Amino acid sequence: MHHLIRHCLLCLLFIGSFLPAAAQSPERYKDIDAFIKSDQLRVTAPGDIRTFGRELKHLYTDDELKARAAFFWITQHIRYDCEGYRSGNGIASVEEVLAKQRGVCSGYARLFKLFCDELDVECVIIKGFATGIGIRTVHPDSLATNHSWNAVKIKGQWKLVDPTWGSGSANEDCTQTFQNLGEFYFLANPAELIRTHFPDSVKWQLLKVPFTATQFSDSIRHWKNADEREPPGIR
Repeated sequence: MHHLIRHCLLCLLFIGSFLPAAAQSPERYKDIDAFIKSDQLRVTAPGDIRTFGRELKHLYTDDELKARAAFFWITQHIRYDCEGYRSGNGIASVEEVLAKQRGVCSGYARLFKLFCDELDVECVIIKGFATGIGIRTVHPDSLATNHSWNAVKIKGQWKLVDPTWGSGSANEDCTQTFQNLGEFYFLANPAELIRTHFPDSVKWQLLKVPFTATQFSDSIRHWKNADEREPPGIR
């Protein structure tokens, strides 16, 4: 458990270096983001999410906006569970994540799915390998599961979402967290997310020509060796 929590943290840490200090909502999300930020629909327990879903569906029918409401709510209210990381007992259950307003990656992914379920947006949890601080080299035979993220179906097409990486960052010893909206991680471009996220199931790459484990590890070495600006999450 501690090993998984550690890697969920490592996948979180480096994000902040590539995000602006105050990310602005894209124009198409400004209304829904402002509504969520107004805290008219309070959520402190799983039962509140049912109310949240019922009320929000009266206001919005578009699945993309409903999924955005879930993503934005989480990024504004949940912080990474650094204390749990350090103790080896990270918060992962939805009940605890909501009560304590913090969690590790599996808690984020489960919470996002619960929101989507109540909003009638089809959603799955994806498990796989993700890069981050502390992962200096990547080998094809060592891509063990260390992270959880999500996919949602919007207008018949699956889209990728990572609420953990979208919520911010932490310092390297995980004594401090920084909330910072990561727009890239809502409906992320699969061709770009594959630079940092390698799902256990190839179908969740959402690529016409999927990456192999060897291509994934080789591409990371190429970016490092070329001294190129690396994608968020890689160091």
